[in-house]
Amino acid sequence: MDQLNLNWIVGFTDAEGYFLAYKMGNRRRIVFSISQHETEMQTLEALKSHFGCGYIICNGKNRKVYEYRIFGAKSIISKIIPLFDQFCLKTRKRLDYSDFRKVAFLIQARPQKNWPMSRRLARIGEIDRFIGKMNNKRDYKGYKALQHLDNADWLVGFTEGDGCFSATITKYRILMTFWITQNHLDRSLLLAIKDWFNCGHVYPLKGSRKDNTIQYTVQKRSDLTNLIVPFFEKHPLRTVKKQKDFEAFKSILNILNTRKPLSSADRNELQQIWENKYS
Repeated sequence: MDQLNLNWIVGFTDAEGYFLAYKMGNRRRIVFSISQHETEMQTLEALKSHFGCGYIICNGKNRKVYEYRIFGAKSIISKIIPLFDQFCLKTRKRLDYSDFRKVAFLIQARPQKNWPMSRRLARIGEIDRFIGKMNNKRDYKGYKALQHLDNADWLVGFTEGDGCFSATITKYRILMTFWITQNHLDRSLLLAIKDWFNCGHVYPLKGSRKDNTIQYTVQKRSDLTNLIVPFFEKHPLRTVKKQKDFEAFKSILNILNTRKPLSSADRNELQQIWENKYS
């Protein structure tokens, strides 16, 4: 894998990354983390090479999932913070980054011997205050999502994690779909992506456990052919799975656009392309 684009890293982090701060006994820890299936080990290695620090470990709960982690305030401040200070995260994840950043500098400012106990306790209390409102503990009241998208590499990185190329092939119907899902709080970001591609729809997903999820969807075949596919041909995907998804998706679209009407053999061929895309 060639050198990673910085905006791609930020987009990929918006989709797949975590900024964590937690208590461990009397200590306070911070970690930057990105998890991927074992097929994407090359991507994790590229991230590790880019930042020049951290570890790749096997997830204890799922042996096919690996996690790239950077621990400690020193590495976080020297490697992670400069990137995300320069290139802004576009999802609600930027709120966690903001608190994560503050915790990193508070941890780095270790207590001096002459500090009174009151000052030491105040420092710990401030760290714990940030830890207590991060990630799934956060109150998003007043949160304003970004409403403008200005970088193709960010969009590619974001699609690697939260996007999907789908083909549903039956005897009676063939449905091709490109979609990106997000929490409803980032609806305006999906609208910005819709404006970027100049096609598709944004709508809430209804049903069990999905009431807080919204989706940007493109199903019109001409839009997929003329707008979505050319974008990802010009700005290639990097992860193994998403590359294979896209190539199979593109091949099926090409057949649909050039063979009319479809024969039974054509439908079988489309099914084989989609089912064997990871072979």
